[in-house]
Amino acid sequence: MIRLAQWWRSPGQFRELSGYLQSRGLQRPTRYLIAAVMALFAVVPPVMLASPTGPSGITATVVSVTMSLGCAAAALLWLTRWPTERQSVGFSILATACVMAGGLIATDPGAGVFVGTAFAPLAGYLALFHSARLLSAVLAAATITIIVVSFRVSHGDALMAIGHSVGVLPTMVLVPVIAQMLMHLMATDANNAYADPLTGLPNRRGFEDSVRTTLARGTAGQPETIAIAMVDLDDFKTVNDTRGHIVGDQILIAVGHALRGVEPTRSVVARIGGEEFLVAVRLGNHTRTTDHDIAARLCRSVMETPWGVTASVGLTTLVADTATADPEIVLNDAIHAADMAMYDAKRAGGNQFRRA
Repeated sequence: MIRLAQWWRSPGQFRELSGYLQSRGLQRPTRYLIAAVMALFAVVPPVMLASPTGPSGITATVVSVTMSLGCAAAALLWLTRWPTERQSVGFSILATACVMAGGLIATDPGAGVFVGTAFAPLAGYLALFHSARLLSAVLAAATITIIVVSFRVSHGDALMAIGHSVGVLPTMVLVPVIAQMLMHLMATDANNAYADPLTGLPNRRGFEDSVRTTLARGTAGQPETIAIAMVDLDDFKTVNDTRGHIVGDQILIAVGHALRGVEPTRSVVARIGGEEFLVAVRLGNHTRTTDHDIAARLCRSVMETPWGVTASVGLTTLVADTATADPEIVLNDAIHAADMAMYDAKRAGGNQFRRA
């Protein structure tokens, strides 16, 4: 039941999956595929209107034309760019309304059943990208459409209508729901593998994965300048011995929160074990002075936590600007350099930083 509640409250995987597709160079082919499907859907209403057994009457014509224009607009959106999460939700609602209207206005009941099957790819898209609540709303609309159309196909025969509905709905409803639940479980397990359970920050693996993705993007033609800082709390063993491990855990959580606040919009902060943290900050066109400023702010943020602990910080800066750079080698070298600089700061007395 707890897992079900977590699945129901989950916001969906739109940002995570969008980022994954982008990092693997798959956003463009995915856009083109969805755009092609929507373009085909835009052709269906005019073809149905031209058919002798197609929709007739002013209402059916207006709905058909609206459906066609809506699908064409959606195809154009996907053809030109990857949508925002809000645009994707709007696209899903529009597609649901179009498919539902298409099934309900069809004069031939068999055509209505055919139009209803268009809910299947839409449900699959929602299961991949969006929340369980949005998926459930769309599946409810699909269920209503299929039940209504099934009664029309059966000419009022209730038993036959139930048979049609039972034959279609399990595939259309249960498969997307089960698929989304499995994806949620896998995503949760994957996130746990990349996260520190105490602070909720990324662990070493999560940190390296995030920074390597940024570096790979840089080596592909968008140079990235990144400051890498190794942060180690000073004399933390004494803190644990005198204040207890519970207080020690509270300090680690507070330090992680403080480090995230230094550059909340362009940094990755990770706890890599014990009292050690790694911080990566995207610098863009910022100057060398900014590197020093970031390191000083990291030291200050730790010292300003409620317990007044201090940290030694080692800093280095890396730039990925060539197609031959290996992100993994570049990052490992940078982390090692920051680690050595951190030990220099610790040998100098702590509560200060050194630059590699």
